[in-house]
Amino acid sequence: MAIPKRQLIWFRLIFELVREEFEMPGNNFFANTKRLDSKPVLESDNNNLKIVKGDVSFEFDKSMGLKDIVYKDKSLLNGDPEFNFWRAPTDNDWGANAHHKMNVWRSAGENIQLKNVEVKESDNTVSIKYFFFMRDVQSDLVATYTVDGNGGLTCEVEYLSKNETLPEMPRFGMIFSLPERYENFSWYGRGPWENYIDRKHSAFVGLYQSKVKDQYTPYVRPQENGYKTDVRWLTLTDDSGFGLKVEGLQPVCASALNFFPKTLILDFPRNNNMSTIFILVARWCFQLIFFKEVLGD
Repeated sequence: MAIPKRQLIWFRLIFELVREEFEMPGNNFFANTKRLDSKPVLESDNNNLKIVKGDVSFEFDKSMGLKDIVYKDKSLLNGDPEFNFWRAPTDNDWGANAHHKMNVWRSAGENIQLKNVEVKESDNTVSIKYFFFMRDVQSDLVATYTVDGNGGLTCEVEYLSKNETLPEMPRFGMIFSLPERYENFSWYGRGPWENYIDRKHSAFVGLYQSKVKDQYTPYVRPQENGYKTDVRWLTLTDDSGFGLKVEGLQPVCASALNFFPKTLILDFPRNNNMSTIFILVARWCFQLIFFKEVLGD
């Protein structure tokens, strides 16, 4: 941080002129140093799979994937996670008509068909791999959920394109819906304000805390907002400190908002002065992003 040496009329001595941050050599934050305990227990019935490790259980639907995470009878999810390839359009998107050009991706993660499920057990882990076919974009999607001996869950999602004529993919990630009580949002990444891959240099890496309801950025036209880049980990907890922690295998992007991305668009003309109205749902929408698209600021 640079500050002036002498007092001038137009600023005080403590006025900040410029700042920058630097990555120190030897940074190995993502090195895997965990020791794994004994293997989790796999349970199965006609339609469901459950992987149990101690007090935590991970519940799966054999046809769709992860359903819930339960710790000592406390549910962490408020519905099935969704594969997401869409973000709310920005003003720049409206100018480029991108909300129509890329519209095929809006529901691509919902209109999927199961092809196969594979379950694999090793010395310290149990994994479930789902093979889906995405009807809207005629492509394959593979989701692998691995529970380790420490009771942690690793999610890996792979998109396999079979269609070279598709428009640009706005986003690649997953959406998790959590009950409203998990309103405390903490993250180690860029902040405190929203930041994007092409608009992040003023947002330094640090440890930040916020309420989910305060993550919304009130643009005149409701649009994509609240994004965080270079996130190492994040938590969503209730007032007692109980909740969900997510760690990236590499820097990831995320947002925690009280609405879903698809609620932030109405196809009205750009010159319409009427404000967009959307419903704030009584639960939190947490997005974990694997692929980042620029906003074109």
